[in-house]
Amino acid sequence: MNLSSSPFLSITDLAKKTISRKVNIFFVLSALLVSIIYSATAEREYTSNITLSIVAEDSDTISRLANQFSGIASLAGLDIQSSSDKSKVYLAILESRTFIIDYINTLNIKREILSESWDETANQWKEPSFIEKLINEIADQPQSKSETQTDQSVAPNEPLDIKAYEEFTSSHLSIIQDRETGFINVRIKTSSPQKSMDWLVALVNHCNDYIRNKDKIEAEKSINYLKYELENTNSVEMRQAIFNLIEAQTKTVMLTNVRKEYAYKILDYPVYDNDPSHPKPIFMIFFTILSATAISALLTLLSVYKDTYKQH
Repeated sequence: MNLSSSPFLSITDLAKKTISRKVNIFFVLSALLVSIIYSATAEREYTSNITLSIVAEDSDTISRLANQFSGIASLAGLDIQSSSDKSKVYLAILESRTFIIDYINTLNIKREILSESWDETANQWKEPSFIEKLINEIADQPQSKSETQTDQSVAPNEPLDIKAYEEFTSSHLSIIQDRETGFINVRIKTSSPQKSMDWLVALVNHCNDYIRNKDKIEAEKSINYLKYELENTNSVEMRQAIFNLIEAQTKTVMLTNVRKEYAYKILDYPVYDNDPSHPKPIFMIFFTILSATAISALLTLLSVYKDTYKQH
């Protein structure tokens, strides 16, 4: 091909010139070697998945009663949300900072989440680095949990709960709801397939217990208040409405006692998978070769056109 007569380079010619350049071969092989070393030495990560459906009782009847007698309902602290509203609340609780921090502390997994801040040999929290101290001082934030609490049980230099929450939600936890079906897919990623499964199942069970206890306490308080109002009301219509409200709240208490999957029902349980989700050696090697080859071809093409225009 006469380069001087045509500014274009065929794919075949480009491939030949790319391969003929030793620097390109060296670049591709170097990138491949780095990819292999990274795949062999990178920390393995294992992901467990679980599919959930939200269990929300039809509360239209109690909503109508509560709206009709809004004064009593408000004072009794009745939850007058519809089923769809409750589903949104349940999902919000699962994603909430308060719940996730409670989950982390209940399972006592802060050390594993913030493993870089934990000294396994000394069995204690590491002292914050100079840079961390400087950043916290500039942001006017406490260095550790012991600075915000006087409780003797708080270990020296123990990181704040918010740091564990941020690390857990950014590096380990993923919650996605399908807009069409409403089903929720929850994923947890850790350094062990068994740990990922255990943390995931524990998360769902803890959320069910968390919402169950919350609803039970609220329902019992409402029942006590409604009984008090019942004793001080002579209106037949009002008494009947209060009876219905008490019945509905009693049903809630009963469900909290007998239904294990109170707020979330597991549709697809996690399975033990010894295949790491990261890194993926075959994918990484293929992607590295493809990327390095493409870059080499682009640099070769630019070099050829540069030499061609110099000749003109």
